Amino acid sequence: MTPNDPEPTPELRAGRRALEGVAGCQILEDFRWLGSLWALRLRLEPPGLEPTEFVPAGTDWFLLAGQDYPDGWVGLCPAKERGLVHTFPHQLLNSAGIAELPFRKGRICTDSTAKSLGRHDFDQEPRFPPARMRWHVLRALDWLVAASKDGLILPGEPLEFPFYPYTGPLIGFVEDETSFAAWSTIRAREGLAELVPYPGNHKILAVQQFSTWSGSPLVRAPWGAKVSEAQDKEIGVWVRWDSMPVLPPWQPPTTGRELREAASRAGTDLLSFLQRVPDHLRDGKPHFLLIGFPVSRRYRMPEERQHWLAIELPPFSRKGRELPGYQPKNAFREIDRRALLQSDSIGWVRTENWSEDEISSRGRFESELRRAEILIIGAGALGSAVAELLVRGGAHRLTILDKDVVWPGNLVRHSLTLKDVGRSKAESLADWLNDISPHASVKAIKGKFPPEAPESLGAAGIVLDCTGEDDVLADLARFPWTGERLFASASLGFYAHRLFLFQGRAKTFPREAMVTALQPWLLEERARAAGEELPWEGIGCYSAVSPARVDDVRLFASVVVKRLERLAAGLSADPRLLVFERGECLVRQVGGRPDA
Repeated sequence: MTPNDPEPTPELRAGRRALEGVAGCQILEDFRWLGSLWALRLRLEPPGLEPTEFVPAGTDWFLLAGQDYPDGWVGLCPAKERGLVHTFPHQLLNSAGIAELPFRKGRICTDSTAKSLGRHDFDQEPRFPPARMRWHVLRALDWLVAASKDGLILPGEPLEFPFYPYTGPLIGFVEDETSFAAWSTIRAREGLAELVPYPGNHKILAVQQFSTWSGSPLVRAPWGAKVSEAQDKEIGVWVRWDSMPVLPPWQPPTTGRELREAASRAGTDLLSFLQRVPDHLRDGKPHFLLIGFPVSRRYRMPEERQHWLAIELPPFSRKGRELPGYQPKNAFREIDRRALLQSDSIGWVRTENWSEDEISSRGRFESELRRAEILIIGAGALGSAVAELLVRGGAHRLTILDKDVVWPGNLVRHSLTLKDVGRSKAESLADWLNDISPHASVKAIKGKFPPEAPESLGAAGIVLDCTGEDDVLADLARFPWTGERLFASASLGFYAHRLFLFQGRAKTFPREAMVTALQPWLLEERARAAGEELPWEGIGCYSAVSPARVDDVRLFASVVVKRLERLAAGLSADPRLLVFERGECLVRQVGGRPDA
């Protein structure tokens, strides 16, 4: 402590006093101020712990807390003297960290629920001073016992990868049960990987294809439009291991020697692999090494998908380079070996599985709507909002048709931005939607309905009109559709107080049924608008615009999407009009018969 250091607060002292009666915990030193946090040195000797190669009977720790305790962050890190030196599950990489600090970086996970700790009364972390430190220390004691028994992850719990020290860009790949089945039939264990910078964001790379050393394609990822159409390519190398690159107990390799040991444990001779790298990759540039291995989502359960980790390799040595003591034909191999396998650090690069089921785990539509091909006619405020919700929910095969361009006034309610002003609404919206998901394949048709090339409509199983225009309804009814499909037309009433949603499964758009059902509602809307002067844009030419706020548009867009999901899943879609009305905090159906 120095004269300028703060004093431990009464709350910190209360937390420390609560540790004095904890069995297996000994306070070795009082709080010391480390510039931004307090550190309390402890000795933890859990009762009943049987020492192992990696977990001694007693270890030293630093309990860390801020000046605002019991608020803020609380955690435990191993001491550099007499502390744990290996990395375990539910622990950050246990490196030595900052030289001036007395603890290592391997903070253990005591602040989240872990079944392996076995104490159900610890599910809720207390936030009052005497209890919070004690809570973390008791969990740390249980953590040590579980670590000594290789029980920090129990069979059936979600798999947790080690904390690899990532740097550089992010590499996305697509692996699921389907691709895992494909990999199981492939005998090749190594080859070339094709990566493309993600258009508009070169901090992201996408793995587009895996090939043999000779370039014969093996597995191509099912990306959406943005990645599939990307032209710039980087060539890397890949190798398949039998298991995850990890050293006991749960240590990610951080040096060349550790990587070679991990490869050996996983059934791979990394030196032999490096010697087979093709000459055209010896171009003086760094390349990515993708290490693949089978995993399960749950620990020690049957493997179900391929996972990839990545390392940015130093440039491969060019043939013909000289190295004292080595023949010219072998010098390049030794240079490669030293550059990677004797390196003091490895350039791990963050990777993520961007398969549809992985990146949509926070919420997605039912499979019927996700699989559907959808045509949206009208890319205005309502159409753009509906399209965005569909793509974010996993419905990726959309065609957007609109004849108009984007103007600044549109942006009050539209999903697009100022950079799109003057551009085609359909093309700008499709481009923007394809940026939302790496699996989106949204197409645009610039023009009115019907298009000059009817085949461009594709095999749309759902046709949604969002124009609110009578002429479009007439054209929909006259168009020679082939086969039955789901038709829907969505439009907003005066000030977006109501949503009119017509639905019908038929071989042609049932215009007459819609007009008949909608007519009395339109008369009521006209009566409501009588005497109202509509807003207009600009001075000099009166051109009225629809008065509807963006929050109301988005509210009703959600109603449309929820209805489409139910209809796609098989809800009866006989021709009928549904009318929804917004209140202060809700939307209620006020017209059309309810579903049976």
